[in-house]
Amino acid sequence: MGSAWTCQEAEAGQVAGVAEDDGKALQAPEKVDEDVSWVSDGSVTKKVLEPGAGALPREGAKLWLRVDNAADDHGTLPGFTGPKDLDFQAGNGEVCDALECAAVQMRRGERALVAVAYPELVTEPLLGLDDLTDQGIGRVELTVQLLSLEDVAPEPSSPPAEIMEFALSRWEVGKALQTTRRRFALAALRYIFVGGLLQENLSRFSNEDQQQAGGIMHTSIINKQASLAYWSQQEALRKAHRNQAPGTGRLLVCHDLACRQAGAEALHAEIEELLHACGETCSIEKATCFGRCRHGPVALASRKSKNGKRLEVTFEELDSLSKSESVVRSVTGRQDLAKIDPMRLKQLFVSRATNLAASAQAALRFNRALGHLAQAQEVAHDDEVLPDVVFAQAEALEAAGLVEQALHKIEWLLSISSEAPDDELRLRRARLLAKMGRPDELEQLKAEPHLAGEVCRAFDGMHGEVLGPGVRRPVEGYSLWCLASVDPVSKHSALFRFEARESTSRRGQASSAWQLWHVTLLAEVGANSEGPLGWVEREYTPVSSDSDWNEGRLELLVKVYPLGLASHWFAKLNVGTDIFISQPTMTLMAPSLVTIDAMKEAFTVQSVLFVAGGTGLAPALGVLHFFKEKDLPIQLVYCCQADDVLLLERLQAFAQQRKSLTAILVALSPASADDEHGVGFPSGPLAPTSESFPQLTFVQGRITKTLLAEVVERLGFAGLRAVVCGPQAMNDAVASSLQELGLLTKQLTVMKA
Repeated sequence: MGSAWTCQEAEAGQVAGVAEDDGKALQAPEKVDEDVSWVSDGSVTKKVLEPGAGALPREGAKLWLRVDNAADDHGTLPGFTGPKDLDFQAGNGEVCDALECAAVQMRRGERALVAVAYPELVTEPLLGLDDLTDQGIGRVELTVQLLSLEDVAPEPSSPPAEIMEFALSRWEVGKALQTTRRRFALAALRYIFVGGLLQENLSRFSNEDQQQAGGIMHTSIINKQASLAYWSQQEALRKAHRNQAPGTGRLLVCHDLACRQAGAEALHAEIEELLHACGETCSIEKATCFGRCRHGPVALASRKSKNGKRLEVTFEELDSLSKSESVVRSVTGRQDLAKIDPMRLKQLFVSRATNLAASAQAALRFNRALGHLAQAQEVAHDDEVLPDVVFAQAEALEAAGLVEQALHKIEWLLSISSEAPDDELRLRRARLLAKMGRPDELEQLKAEPHLAGEVCRAFDGMHGEVLGPGVRRPVEGYSLWCLASVDPVSKHSALFRFEARESTSRRGQASSAWQLWHVTLLAEVGANSEGPLGWVEREYTPVSSDSDWNEGRLELLVKVYPLGLASHWFAKLNVGTDIFISQPTMTLMAPSLVTIDAMKEAFTVQSVLFVAGGTGLAPALGVLHFFKEKDLPIQLVYCCQADDVLLLERLQAFAQQRKSLTAILVALSPASADDEHGVGFPSGPLAPTSESFPQLTFVQGRITKTLLAEVVERLGFAGLRAVVCGPQAMNDAVASSLQELGLLTKQLTVMKA
């Protein structure tokens, strides 16, 4: 009968341990400290004060333990409600780690002094010892006595049915410890015990029970590995806090793609400047994703007071200087921050705006880029940084196809040059003149020998750029597509089908061999608050394939929102309208299903959970398409309103094709009430009936944590990639539930539909 108890993690990362079970009284001629911690690191030690008798507790034993005292160097801990008798089942996580570690290494009647190096290991509400990590408490000593114990595990000679029943019950305990209690070391021990017990008795089981035992052993190995990974992460965070010097702060600023696009680099510079201005030093580190991509920039501030008390705060949407100041106050503990020099303050604002503009332009969002630059220009009025802002405006205007406006910016910069005009500016002017088809002015520039070569090249390129009356200038990274048809698929959503107007060389190639991709569309809504141009940029994931794109066809799933600027414009489009659509842009790397920034934390994906809400179904279809020929379990949970159920026939086809590997659950919430804005497509079809889709599972109501727990349990934690894509509120709720269930941040990919 397996009796592994202590969590001895070797450097290889395995947890193992064997408890002595000789049935004899423990002889303790000397009072020696025994290391009973999970990892033999001395964090929990036991000194025998009075020896006990009998065997050590076995797996799942019922224990009655008296705690006489809990003290540190200053005496009994504040709040301690003992002496107190506790009764609990060993290994179930009913008491703190320190008591779990010590009790299973004690014999009946034994009295011991348990020394605990770290206060989080002795946090125990049953003893009045709430979160001690925030109370500046160091080493703690517990005086305990094992009053009695009752073994509940079957004997090695017990019938196989009893052994199987006990193994299943301990596996369930491990699952609860892993998914809901987050007691990962204890969970790993349960899985180790179950695997060992079944292996020892495998030959005694019937053929049917052997198959069942094999499945349980397999899941125990996977879940043990996942539990150890989670536990290692917990320990790393605890160690970082322990090693942090009292009275110091530590700041992590997310620099992943979404936060960089939201201004993480400018935020980093602002915080450094604020710290310098008030004479404070603080560890500022670049961090990877915190799972709050739609709330960037994000920073985590941690401060350890002089008495060891910890304060940890996550800050989101750090898009202003005042919010940066809040971060600095938290990480330094100071409320009176020194004022930054006004000129430097202006430079920081301009830096943030230009940084945001550069990120927007890199994402082909030229209207948004020019909006940020307009703010920078207003602040930088008559300042030495103004020329840099104007030059950035010229670049964005040229990329947006507004070459006349770009030329005005360049000519203004040439006019204010106090010295000889900059060659870069003059060559930029030559290129713009070529695009506008103005050869006479180009001829004048040719007269300058050191510019002649570059100007000639601009002149040669001019012939392909001259545009006739009424012909639209190209937008960098975009090509023209014609709306071919609109097919409503619900009262709120429709499939928009487009045909390419331009060659593949201009619209770019699409490939799903190693990535999932999306496009950006220019919705010409007229004047808007996002920038000075007459359009807004919106990203859409196609529901058509890469081969369709390469052949000049595109299909987008669009929902019309009551106050949606772009979607209302979409709903009014007439067939035959030309619009600008960008070249394909990578959304996620495949098969890891992470952004390129997160590839450094990518792992081998063994299963996929995709939670989609509304039109978040579009990228889910891309994931299903990518894995359709691959031997990988996929669970799609699709949440939608009853009057906006989308593309179930396509989901049915995937489920039919991969019966044993694809499970699709549709969560239906009540239909939305029509408001004053009406519905987008009144002629759209009514909700389909569930009877028409036998391969799909339907439930009523929203996605719940209980539902997610069932799905995660089926897939297993090890190698699970969870992708969440829907409205922001749904994304936040689902991501939070998955993390509470035990998923690591690196296992989550969150996208807004």
